[in-house]
Amino acid sequence: MKTRRWMICASFVVLMLAALMTVPASTETTIIAESVPLGVGSGSAAAPQAPETGDENNDYPVAVTTNVSDSGILSVDIDTQNTGRMKLKVTKDGQTMYYDVADDHHADVPLQMGGGSYTVKVFRHIKDSDYQAVYTEDFSFSPKNETDVFLVSSDIVNFGESRSVKDITQTVVDGTTEDREIVSRIATYVIETYRYDGQKADTLTTDYVPDIDTIMNEKSGICYDFAAVTASMLRTAGIPTKLVMGRRSDSDLYHAWNEALVDGEWIIVDTTWDNVMNHHKLSFQDPGFYSADKVF
Repeated sequence: MKTRRWMICASFVVLMLAALMTVPASTETTIIAESVPLGVGSGSAAAPQAPETGDENNDYPVAVTTNVSDSGILSVDIDTQNTGRMKLKVTKDGQTMYYDVADDHHADVPLQMGGGSYTVKVFRHIKDSDYQAVYTEDFSFSPKNETDVFLVSSDIVNFGESRSVKDITQTVVDGTTEDREIVSRIATYVIETYRYDGQKADTLTTDYVPDIDTIMNEKSGICYDFAAVTASMLRTAGIPTKLVMGRRSDSDLYHAWNEALVDGEWIIVDTTWDNVMNHHKLSFQDPGFYSADKVF
């Protein structure tokens, strides 16, 4: 039973990112499933089907405003009447990250690839898996501290407006200042309090991103939810924490976990594994079991 629940865990993750500078209207890009980690678990989820009105909105003008915070969050605001899907693509040194843009046409995405030269592109949906690049911009980012981006809220680890995460984190930490103890308390809280939802993955769409307040209220979820809540609480407590997607060597399924910076070392924190497979007990994992694909 636990093995079945663990296998279902590998079932979700969303991501798509974009870039800035107008491109001729004839330019189209096919964004195929293999180019974006749409599903934690399958790794081969099909891209969402185009809405019936998707190719009726392509003549609307698009104006894009961008801003990069000192902590390394790229904010993108898109002014357009277009109602179809839009995506972001962020590229640095040959690495590419894709993100879906929310219906309000605003995105906050991390520059987790560190300092250097970036390109960000904005795409709007044409039909099927075809997207048109409507804006491209090159920019440079020089972080004061490259771990700062793993301390703040973004669209993937979105706790900035959470009503719950700060209060619960304070209660769990309860005045402790030692980093390893903070990590242990928060991870143990998630492992012991949350329930793995083996059926949830079957009902989610490929653009799913955890809502922190909802997950903390229901106290259940899949691996993506566990990792998002763990990262939110640890970052709130001042511990630089990554949300990582990839695979364990003992599973063929896509998975999500965390890495927390303790005493200058990134340690593996896998609250889903400990909840489902380790009888609700904390056990810091051997990095050798893990192969990272995307980091947020």
